[in-house]
Amino acid sequence: MRELVELGLLPELGEDRDKLFRTKAKAADEDRFNPYRLRAEALERALDPHELGRVLLHLGLRRGFKSNRLEQTEDDGGNFKERMDDLQDALDGKTLGQFQWERIKVEKDRQRAGFKPAGIRFRGDGRFYPTRSMYAEEFEAIRQRQAPHHRDRLQDDDWERLKTRYVLFQWPLKPVERGCCEFLPEELRHWRDTPIGHDFRIYQELNALRWFDGDLREHSFDSGQRAAVLDLLLTRKSEVKFDALRKLRQCDGSPLFPDCVRFNFEDGKRKGLKNHGVAKILSGDPVLAALWERRCSSEGDGGVLDDIFQALQEEVDPEELEVRLSRDFGLESTAIDALGKLRLSRVTASVSRRFMESIVPVMRDQGLMYWEAVGELSDSEGMPLHHSHKPGDADRELLPYYGEILRNSMLGADPSADLDSQPEAHFGKINNPTVHVALNSLRRVVNELIARFGEPPVEVHVELSRDLKRSRKQRDETAARQAREERENKRIREMLGKYNVAVPSARDVKKVKLWEELGQSELARRCPFSGKPISFAQLVNGDAEIEHILPFKRTLDDSMANLTVAMRWANRLKGNRTPYEAFASGAHAKDGIDWETVSSRGTRLPSNKAWRFGPDAMVRFEGENDFLARQLTDNAYIARSAVHYLGCLKGVEQIVPNRGGLTALLRGKWRLNGVLSDDNRKDREDHRHHAIDAAVIALADRSVLQSVSEQTGRRADDRISIQVPELPTSIEEAIRRQVPEIVVAFRPDHNWQGPMFKGTAYGFVEHCHRDPELPEHNLVTRRPLTELKENEEQCIRDPSIRRDVRTWLEDAARTGEKREQALTRFSAKHGIRSVRILAIDQTVEPIPSAPYKGYKPDSYVCCDVWRLPKGKAGRWRNGEYVWRGVYWSYAEAAGGIPAPETRKPHPAARLTARLFKNDMIALDDGGRPRIMRVAGFSTTNNKLDVVPHSEADPKRNYISINVLGGNGLRKLRVMPDGRVRGLRQ
Repeated sequence: MRELVELGLLPELGEDRDKLFRTKAKAADEDRFNPYRLRAEALERALDPHELGRVLLHLGLRRGFKSNRLEQTEDDGGNFKERMDDLQDALDGKTLGQFQWERIKVEKDRQRAGFKPAGIRFRGDGRFYPTRSMYAEEFEAIRQRQAPHHRDRLQDDDWERLKTRYVLFQWPLKPVERGCCEFLPEELRHWRDTPIGHDFRIYQELNALRWFDGDLREHSFDSGQRAAVLDLLLTRKSEVKFDALRKLRQCDGSPLFPDCVRFNFEDGKRKGLKNHGVAKILSGDPVLAALWERRCSSEGDGGVLDDIFQALQEEVDPEELEVRLSRDFGLESTAIDALGKLRLSRVTASVSRRFMESIVPVMRDQGLMYWEAVGELSDSEGMPLHHSHKPGDADRELLPYYGEILRNSMLGADPSADLDSQPEAHFGKINNPTVHVALNSLRRVVNELIARFGEPPVEVHVELSRDLKRSRKQRDETAARQAREERENKRIREMLGKYNVAVPSARDVKKVKLWEELGQSELARRCPFSGKPISFAQLVNGDAEIEHILPFKRTLDDSMANLTVAMRWANRLKGNRTPYEAFASGAHAKDGIDWETVSSRGTRLPSNKAWRFGPDAMVRFEGENDFLARQLTDNAYIARSAVHYLGCLKGVEQIVPNRGGLTALLRGKWRLNGVLSDDNRKDREDHRHHAIDAAVIALADRSVLQSVSEQTGRRADDRISIQVPELPTSIEEAIRRQVPEIVVAFRPDHNWQGPMFKGTAYGFVEHCHRDPELPEHNLVTRRPLTELKENEEQCIRDPSIRRDVRTWLEDAARTGEKREQALTRFSAKHGIRSVRILAIDQTVEPIPSAPYKGYKPDSYVCCDVWRLPKGKAGRWRNGEYVWRGVYWSYAEAAGGIPAPETRKPHPAARLTARLFKNDMIALDDGGRPRIMRVAGFSTTNNKLDVVPHSEADPKRNYISINVLGGNGLRKLRVMPDGRVRGLRQ
């Protein structure tokens, strides 16, 4: 608007602009300044400067959103596209302004004839919907017609500036940060859906691919097999099934792989290998095929195709993309159009393009596994890389901000920010709030302990297994899987109930699942070792039992992948050995167990179990499943980040991530579940169970793990029979004595920035204008008619509409019609979409910019608790006091919470505490402090919601601030190392 005023296209005085913007004038001036009329007449006559300014301003407000080509899909537009096409046909050569003005005139004639008013604005649920190009075309038409009449004010540069910077301007979207490369932090991560990205993925999988023969021996691919599989991945238009690999032939027609071959990636979920996505797209398009052929030629294309795909990933504007592809790569319009229609995934890899371009030739030419190929590369300083290498300095006395160590995981870094005062802005942060909070909390705890004891720890045990925030799709998949498993468990429990297993345990259910895994029918379910059929009755009476395929004593692997069901006597013959070690020598042939049949039955099990029957099963397990590596896998992102973060401390010799299953086993065996409950079951309703877990994790060092392994024989196929080292009595007594005394630390919400007001706007109703039937209703707001809550029809401001809606709903209730359906019918019949309703609320506050409008505070930041003298002026009761709370809303705290004295309720008042949510307080309870947590505020009742600090899911417990003050309320501070300050008054 300021630009239009400076050009003389709008009045300088606000009063004159208000008159111009008024769409409804009186008598002869009716519709004189209607913007739609002016937009239509702009193509018929010369507008005066102010009329032209009104037109340009209106176009700028209605210009629509410029879509992002990267977010479009093949069906982009959907129903909107149909309405856009319908509008284009309806325009029939007219501009949008002319079309709308004609609709307005028709609507006025309808209203004069007594019809209900209907809007003509374009809405999402309307018949028509405009495109941004329609506004651009109208602007050009107006410019061509009006430019000759305004040459003294508007030159060509002025018109162009108004078009690009105001009328059709759009702020650029903030690009999604890609993060830094895992190995080269100075480089950004590259997109997966690019030529080099698909190369990187294919050679990783191809080099890791192995096949197993009938004896379950593992084999690497030879050059012929590797070349044939690679050719399939580069030429197939869809996924390459494992069955297709089994059908591959050599030049002489002989099979490329032996009969009964299985592949290490083959399991129940994965049926094949992904093909090369870019090769599939380009080679199948006659216009783009030459680009792929040039890349695959002996000379190569010098990375040109990767440059083209990088441009496709980076450019959001189709016009700018067209210019870039034409200018930088000399592509013709047909190729540019074809490339612009590609829908590429925006998912990025963990490494950069530069790293991919360095490692792909190594994996391609040498056939090395990914972790081996990484060792062939060097970083920017010439230092060799390692697959587990993470950038970051070591030998720190204290933990710095985690971004200084985990630089490859950061987003939003601003190197110009001060390193000392703004480390988070300087290095960025992990884009997952759970991990961000966890690592910052870890830093505070560790640094506090180092300061307390004077030196860093020598050994750190970590167990962090909390799930991270997942996408909606992942949550839906998890929910569906859990529902499916619950149905399955219910079916199995009903089966067990028929065999008098009244209360089936989780182990009983697991046993049935493993039994059903042996075959489709009951007759096909045989012991993997003896081959004897296992009936359901044998499963229940104990003749068959759960068996660890690889010895639990040697692997500590109690997962479903290492379990099956076998006859008890065959299990005893197997002992603490692998299937191959127990039966391949033929020592139990006299018992009817033959290795060839055992091996054959093993191949019928799922692939994650079948390989455990192979001769090299333990070698493979120990090579691929190192104990600590398994822990890192189990603990996911947060655990990996914590391990690398803690590794920067000077003096830390080893970091041991412990798995939750082992912690649960030791906690139960040591009877520590009973510390917080009457039985030996974990009480998750008490936050202090985490302290018990921490004690168990600290005690579960390598000597304990070794002892568990040594004392666990093959006979111990369930947790009940597992023996663990005895917990020293002194330690057990210390845990039982100290845990109940622990004060749980919460993260107080001291942030003064938050939602200031609720979204509903209210108008104030003066006393003289209030409804006689509702004299206390001091507010009015607008609500969609179909969304009226129960009894809100009694508060509709218009008496006639209130009466009609009330009668309508009463009639609907007598016929049994639902309230929502009745209101929908009323709205459709009478053409009323929304109504004004009256409300009562004393907390609604006017806003300074529009004092006639008010909003209800959304929530409150904190509460100042004041102690006031008791009594009245001149008759104060000496030594007696009352306590009152003063609450600060987020609106009042905008820019920072003011000092308490600004709202001191009494000249003699004394501040007791400023309390935020999750702050800890202490109350006197029979001579000893009772520690509580502030969970919320009740501003209208002068109360606080205070709950026991240890309860995980407490009920609301509002207590008067005056009662709390009389019980010695005082604020506590729980230090990161667990010490409590402020317990004593």
